[in-house]
Amino acid sequence: MTDSANEPEQRAADPPAPTDLTELGKFTVVRRLGSGGMGVVYLAIDTANDRQVALKVLSPENTLNPTMVKRFKAEALAASNLKHEGIVGIFEAGSVGNRLYIALEYVEGTDVGQGQE
Repeated sequence: MTDSANEPEQRAADPPAPTDLTELGKFTVVRRLGSGGMGVVYLAIDTANDRQVALKVLSPENTLNPTMVKRFKAEALAASNLKHEGIVGIFEAGSVGNRLYIALEYVEGTDVGQGQE
């Protein structure tokens, strides 16, 4: 993280922000961090609070599935009740239009799957 305005450095190896999502409400997407069965996680800037977040967004196809929407909301609720130094904190959860999101504490580091054989 850089000192100037708490904006992340864009390293040459980082993929550009995805074309499908460059902003979501008050969040400006910097780059894609990963994806899974529920959706995609982005590094984003919360412009209202001037901080980096890991922004988990339910995929558009899953927003049409009531079971997945229920699971996503349950995950947000469960995460908001967890407080431990070894667990990233949740800042907020909500929706912008039909896009559901969870804004989590962003912790810079390496992928736990990297380097394992």
